[in-house]
Amino acid sequence: MTQNKPMQMHLKGNSHLSNSSVYKHWSHRCLCLWTCKNDEMTKIRESHGQLMPLIETHYHSKLMELIEKSEFISRDPRLANLHNRGALMYHLRGVAENVELEKRGFLSEIRKHDDAVNVLFVMTKEGLMYLVEPYDTQINLDRYDFSDRSYYKDVIKEKKTIISETFIGADGFKTFVVASPIFNKSNEIESIVAQVYHLSNMEHLFDEFLLQNVGTGLILDNKGEVVSLINDELNLRSKGTKEYASKLYDAYKDYDDFILNRKNILETEYYISKLTFENGWSFLFIKGQ
Repeated sequence: MTQNKPMQMHLKGNSHLSNSSVYKHWSHRCLCLWTCKNDEMTKIRESHGQLMPLIETHYHSKLMELIEKSEFISRDPRLANLHNRGALMYHLRGVAENVELEKRGFLSEIRKHDDAVNVLFVMTKEGLMYLVEPYDTQINLDRYDFSDRSYYKDVIKEKKTIISETFIGADGFKTFVVASPIFNKSNEIESIVAQVYHLSNMEHLFDEFLLQNVGTGLILDNKGEVVSLINDELNLRSKGTKEYASKLYDAYKDYDDFILNRKNILETEYYISKLTFENGWSFLFIKGQ
């Protein structure tokens, strides 16, 4: 009988390697790959770790600016009384253009000095629109009873300034609202004043330089709707930002830390970090490999 020879593994260019050598060779290579990947993850984790406190501080600062501005407007004596409640007209979605000129002039000046504010409005404590600046927006609203809006309900309930979730506004734009109660001398809510921000103008709130060399930033509201997309390295706009944002939000809503490709949602491996802010919005940092 011919004795069977032990099986020999052969690698192109390495035919002299024994089974043991081959194992050691590939083990070393796998270790190098793992170490390189681990080093890359460590670097990205460190950069995200340095960045997140900056973003959190920056976001909190901008959030407080919005709230303080809204409360400053609400305290202005020109908005203290709604003298022409009896002049509300449904077909005008509030009072006529030549009514409450002092209030309109005040709100118009605010818009002139802040390009980010698209619309300002005053509504009654019952949730009826009183006046809107600019007036062209007012007469083009699809209704004037907004008592079903969550921001109205929250202001009435909480009796303080609120920042709403995102929604499609009555003017047809994707929007969020910063709304404050206006109190009378008896410390009861007399009316509500609000600033409307179209999401298309919101990237100014988060300076893009903060995300350089870090990846893509997604700001999501408390329902997972996209507020802003910054530094789009992953080309999410071309792939369908809303679809990806919804999947990412659902996958990571229970996390608040650095994660390596926990859910294979994007077509590439990626690292992701998440921050949740005090108003329920979140910030996702995504770095593809």
